[in-house]
Amino acid sequence: MRSGRLSGMTRLLGTLIILCTGMPAYLRSQTDTAGLKIRDSLDAAPWIEFRSAVVRSDTAAVAARIHFPLRVNGPGRVVHLVMDSVQFLREYGRILPPRLRALIARLPAESLWTSWRGTATPAGELWFEGDLLVAISLSSRP
Repeated sequence: MRSGRLSGMTRLLGTLIILCTGMPAYLRSQTDTAGLKIRDSLDAAPWIEFRSAVVRSDTAAVAARIHFPLRVNGPGRVVHLVMDSVQFLREYGRILPPRLRALIARLPAESLWTSWRGTATPAGELWFEGDLLVAISLSSRP
């Protein structure tokens, strides 16, 4: 039985090595050794638009930069789904509390990082896929 597990683990390890080394060159060139890359200034426009909408308290413009349903991760592993812009506008103050809005206002685009999962703020408070916000973590510490 033990040798069966070992051979299974060996196969898994071999598959992982093949998958990792077989990464296309265009993806390898976009990542550093940790698998993360600071966003290029060319990609900063969506963040700047989102940030300026938050700073202006333009809730409709913020809602336009969100992919619904928006996942809001709260303390204690509580997950709240915001299904549409109407619900988002109604719950804006709870979804983007003042401390998170202040964090957004002071973060430059250069502080964002990307991985295969998307783009995030340094401590993972906000997650974007493409140009749209897909998740907020209220339990992250800024």
